[in-house]
Amino acid sequence: MALARIGVKPIQALDTPDDIPSEQCLLNWEMSRDVVSRSHQWNCLIQPLVLVEVVQDPIIPPDPTPAATAWAPLTAYAAGAYVRYGDPAYLYQALIANVSTAVFTNDLTSGFWFQTDIGNTSPFGDCDGENYASGWAFKYQLPEDCLLVVALNDRPCEGREEDFEIMGSCLYTDEERAIIKYVQAVDDTTRYDALFTECLVLHLAAAIATVLRQDDTSISIGFARLYLVALGKARAKDGGEKRPRRFDPVANSRFVGSRFWSTNR
Repeated sequence: MALARIGVKPIQALDTPDDIPSEQCLLNWEMSRDVVSRSHQWNCLIQPLVLVEVVQDPIIPPDPTPAATAWAPLTAYAAGAYVRYGDPAYLYQALIANVSTAVFTNDLTSGFWFQTDIGNTSPFGDCDGENYASGWAFKYQLPEDCLLVVALNDRPCEGREEDFEIMGSCLYTDEERAIIKYVQAVDDTTRYDALFTECLVLHLAAAIATVLRQDDTSISIGFARLYLVALGKARAKDGGEKRPRRFDPVANSRFVGSRFWSTNR
């Protein structure tokens, strides 16, 4: 279809020897397919999957961290010592050497101690992402055919602050489980709907037109513009086929969100 748009005789196979149109289609097919697939959350290409966790290597401090002990009155502490105090117990580090008084609060306000989070890098939650170089608590392996993550744990990934980050072939998040919906690289053309096919045809035509017509880039630019127009129409139509979500005034409340993420909870 792309060759027909350009005005070149169609081919019978992508691996036809000594055939320039066949070679150009073969060279550009996979790239065009992936670019068009990644450009939108195509319903015909979306797949659900439960990701498998990958163990991360923790950040090792340059010096061994002293073991924390329960704070005790009238006890000598060296600078840098760690103690736990309170219920729940918080971690404190000695700024200077001191002999504790009978009341911990007196020592704290005197500047002998400061509260730290070496033992728990997120004292207001269960996340310990800062223990790892990634900055996230959990790492999950993405499938090899993943082109675009659409949703994580049934939460859409567009129009909101992201709950994850993709680095390399892995997804990093603070979620203890990761169930995703993703756009899959699909070779089976019987799964393509008409709108996706139209966009793919135009993108492929734009990629090979200049070589096959042996002229300037004006034809390729024309096909690229047509591709963008077709892509916009396809996004609008495809988006109307998604599952409607019931409006949740609590989940969508900025006030509730600010209270949830605040440290005052």
